[in-house]
Amino acid sequence: MLLCLLALPASAWPQSGPTTGSPEYLGSFPSAEKVRADIIASAGDARPEEIEGRVEGRLRTLANALEHSWKTGYTNRETGLPIMGIGSAPPAAKRLHEEYSQQYVAIYRNANDKYPDCGLPTKLLYFIGLRPCKLVNYRLARDDYDGTYRNNEAASIEIAQLYFPEAVRELFVETSGGDGKYMSRHQVSVGKEQRQAEQSRQRAEAFWKQAPRLVPRALALFIVALFLWLAWRRARPNGPRSKDRVNPIIDIEDLYLFARRGRVLGAHERTSLHAETTTTTSGGGGYMHQGSGWISAPSSNTTTTVTSTQHQTFFIREDGGSELEVKFVDLDFSVRTDNRVAIVYAGDKWSRCGIPVAAVNLDTGNWAIQRNRVKAVRVGTSESERKTFVLGSIAVALIALGYAVVGHWGPGFLVAGLVAAAVGILGGRSGVSRAAIAERVDACTREIAAGR
Repeated sequence: MLLCLLALPASAWPQSGPTTGSPEYLGSFPSAEKVRADIIASAGDARPEEIEGRVEGRLRTLANALEHSWKTGYTNRETGLPIMGIGSAPPAAKRLHEEYSQQYVAIYRNANDKYPDCGLPTKLLYFIGLRPCKLVNYRLARDDYDGTYRNNEAASIEIAQLYFPEAVRELFVETSGGDGKYMSRHQVSVGKEQRQAEQSRQRAEAFWKQAPRLVPRALALFIVALFLWLAWRRARPNGPRSKDRVNPIIDIEDLYLFARRGRVLGAHERTSLHAETTTTTSGGGGYMHQGSGWISAPSSNTTTTVTSTQHQTFFIREDGGSELEVKFVDLDFSVRTDNRVAIVYAGDKWSRCGIPVAAVNLDTGNWAIQRNRVKAVRVGTSESERKTFVLGSIAVALIALGYAVVGHWGPGFLVAGLVAAAVGILGGRSGVSRAAIAERVDACTREIAAGR
């Protein structure tokens, strides 16, 4: 009597909910033909290979549930859980499992014979939304339910809601492996909240294990975006030359130097000072011991550095009668009222205008060039240089994309990346050097001073 009372709770617990032996559970499994019909009815604009993949994935998930719904009588020594298998299932479940298996194996063999494998370049097109490979389309559609993404809980829930009554939906999700484990309520008494917490912990652990590999791939994708952006910016043409603005110098022959001559009406000079003070402390220390010893005070040294900037403004009446105002900074140029001067400008031959870069005193022969103004002359990039830079940038982007897909830098990737980067950087440099512009400005200024 005592043994019967002790065994009563254990025997009563499995009856607290629906079991895999319930008629409503086994009777809810659809036929293979109905699975295909339902997939086709909800396919929308899906491609034929995608429909085949979805049918196979759903059939595999249903077969998984049948395989893990009945005990075999054996126990796993490591986990202590009963081992499940289709061998101990009812005849109706075996027949249905055999039907599922024959159908999804036939789909699998037909797909691998019918759809050719695609190379890496074709597979890379999936990153930009193109899907030309039928074999990849089939596998992705199938793996939503099985394969790479086995134990897909979302797919199991979708099937449970489609075919099973509410009372046995969770049971189907558990037995199909949709929760990440083949454990039904008849195998282990683990609450749903505990199982979900365990799944979250496992996902977090998997993420942090993969993080060291994901960071370099994320950096590679950033390099892809950066170099594609650089290529897009450099690929834009220089645009039409305008007469209303200063255009960039593409070739040294595009440089246009001209002088505006006139008499100085007045000159204004001012100096701005900038002081910077630095204080350093050194010394100090010593000791005291029973009234003896020494102590030295620290010493401070303060240094003040003063820099000055000279601003010059010239008011000039040109030979044609118009008045001109010109400003220079730190230009070593001496001039007085009523001196005749020439202001040298550097620009482009299309607009025939530019910025003041030098001044010549036509009375004394004194001249000066403001070097920072010469460096400010706009330079552009020729068509050939732009194309070279664009090709180099795209090459670097493709190489980084290859790393993001493959997951490692092969020797070929590394060498090709260095070559492409060098080509892109060197090709992106302008063919017009600042030294050549400065040389032309010097020659023009000296010529004006000599022929005054």
